[in-house]
Amino acid sequence: MGGLLAEYAPDPLVTPYAIALAVVVLAVVAVLASPETVERSSRAWRPQRVSIPAEGRSLFIAAGVGVAPAFSIFGQFTSLAPSFLAGEFDSPSRIVAGAVPFGVFTVAAVGQIFFTPVTVKVQLITATTAMIAGLAGLAIGALVVAEWLFIAGGLVAGLGVGLLFRASLSVATSLVPAPQRGKLLAAMFLIAYIGLTVPVLLVGAAIAFLPSIPVLVTFSAAIAALVAIAGARMAAKVAAA
Repeated sequence: MGGLLAEYAPDPLVTPYAIALAVVVLAVVAVLASPETVERSSRAWRPQRVSIPAEGRSLFIAAGVGVAPAFSIFGQFTSLAPSFLAGEFDSPSRIVAGAVPFGVFTVAAVGQIFFTPVTVKVQLITATTAMIAGLAGLAIGALVVAEWLFIAGGLVAGLGVGLLFRASLSVATSLVPAPQRGKLLAAMFLIAYIGLTVPVLLVGAAIAFLPSIPVLVTFSAAIAALVAIAGARMAAKVAAA
């Protein structure tokens, strides 16, 4: 929608943001109207702390180590990929710039639904394999200037991100009783959003001083290594349990 509005609607630097703001307001209203799922001991509202369980902390850390770099792939496609497509692949279309990250997120969401009946271990193995393969396609596509391979790699990696996030949440929430899962989920989402923003800022800063393709290849290799370590550790723990 952002790409279409930027391409065809008036005021391309204003209209997409105005519509996004309206959608956010509707989302806030929906959240406020949603019923509480946990019985509260006090009527007073106060900020809740994030919480990491003492037992199973190493497994929670493995889940966090997997989620943060996985979300950095999302961050890359929502911020840097459109500029990369316009520069390296000479594809300045705003529709393409919007369609590529849309595809990555869509594959992640559909993959989560499709793999619902599958065990957490299989989800972890599939997610790790998909992300490593997708990142390899991403890097090779950049090196040989093959736009189709770059986009295909992003879609495959997106599938892996969706599955890894789903499986990591399952692993993390299994460590605590249901009433305590809110704090743990807050910690997981905090880690995910750090991964969504901080690595992309570092990559953006690096691209300002270094050639973009070596930076992208290095980034892809580092993320693949972290995901492989975290995914293997979680899969081993799940299998042992």
